[in-house]
Amino acid sequence: MPRILLIDDHPLYRHGFISALEARLPGYTVVGAASAEEGAAELDRHPDTDLVIIDFRLPEGDGLAALVTFGARHPGVPRVLMSGEEGADLGQRAGRRRIGLHPQVDGRGKRRGSAAPGSGG
Repeated sequence: MPRILLIDDHPLYRHGFISALEARLPGYTVVGAASAEEGAAELDRHPDTDLVIIDFRLPEGDGLAALVTFGARHPGVPRVLMSGEEGADLGQRAGRRRIGLHPQVDGRGKRRGSAAPGSGG
């Protein structure tokens, strides 16, 4: 069964996103973690995870650092960085860490950046 790991420290958002993914992706197992550390432990237990979604804002640091760390530990697992932040700063920080970004369009039709799956190692 395909598996998705969602890492977000905000419980309401994490549980809501998990519910939405489960509703849209029947047959997938979607699990959550409240921190990068918890997510890393979950990924170590389940290295067959198909996708990791990491929030940019985490209490122990930013999701960019987690994206790189997860890529080093599990290079075959695609990773996506999600963020509600606007502006070029996120893209600039990703560029400094040599993480590829793919622009995304938000609900208002505005282009935004998100990390490329499998990038950043």
